[in-house]
Amino acid sequence: MRLDISYFPKHYYNSNPDLGGLFPFGYKGTPLHVFSFSNLYLPKINNDFIPILMGNINAYPIYFCAQITSDRKKEFEKICHTEKVSYEYINNNIKFVVTKVVSESQLRALYPFYVTTGCINNLVLWSLGKNVFSLEVCKWVGTWEGYEETVVVEFDYNTSVFWIGYDGDSIVGLSNNPQFSTYKNICSLLPDFVNPSEGELE
Repeated sequence: MRLDISYFPKHYYNSNPDLGGLFPFGYKGTPLHVFSFSNLYLPKINNDFIPILMGNINAYPIYFCAQITSDRKKEFEKICHTEKVSYEYINNNIKFVVTKVVSESQLRALYPFYVTTGCINNLVLWSLGKNVFSLEVCKWVGTWEGYEETVVVEFDYNTSVFWIGYDGDSIVGLSNNPQFSTYKNICSLLPDFVNPSEGELE
């Protein structure tokens, strides 16, 4: 499996949510390492990629934050009940839900649902080890400007968050953990079947 790994220059993004840009969520604090896994299409790649990567990172528990549309709510809740995954709608807002995934089997059960969700450009984020998500009214920039209740990520010294990029064409990581600080470090975490290459973003 081929994969490009690129680091984003700081001028590519800021803490304000940006519709169609980087990123469709807000954040507090400063992510030191912002990178992407690209040259992929999530529905077509090896299904073992994310479960093995998360195992190599020793990520559990993993907290997913996702935007769930009303027509997919029953499907989502059925998976959670079957797999005994705990979930909570943020501030009782039925559009945004956080799940706590504690095992590889739970991840494998839910991840295809999240891939589909991300590929239709609904928000899907996950955090390693702790729940860092909240809802706040934020000012949006870019192609749409205004104020709206938005998912916000709280970064501290050891926060790592992943986002399914637009149309499922990438996974973007934002982290303060040194294990994501260099291309070489990231490569050491990848499954054996991945053939990575280092990309450049101007």
